[in-house]
Amino acid sequence: MHTYPTHQSVVAFDVEGFSDPYRDNNAMSAVRTGIYRLVQGSFAAAGVPWESCVHEDRGDGAIVIVPADVSKVLLLDPLLSHLSASLVDYNRQ
Repeated sequence: MHTYPTHQSVVAFDVEGFSDPYRDNNAMSAVRTGIYRLVQGSFAAAGVPWESCVHEDRGDGAIVIVPADVSKVLLLDPLLSHLSASLVDYNRQ
């Protein structure tokens, strides 16, 4: 029996300037909570179940491995467009 490779997508995100001196621990915690809410919401809106992904927290972001059976098309649109719009709204606040 042969095992054939599968092709999984990798999504990575990072908060620019996360550890800038003007951000204290409370601010960093609030930013982390907010960005994870946005990313998880964008995955859900795109029909990509967050729970089926492997994610490694990197402190100021994460690396997410998306299962091979999830269409790569979903990661481009609607996921990226939803995430982009959510970030614009979040940054306005």
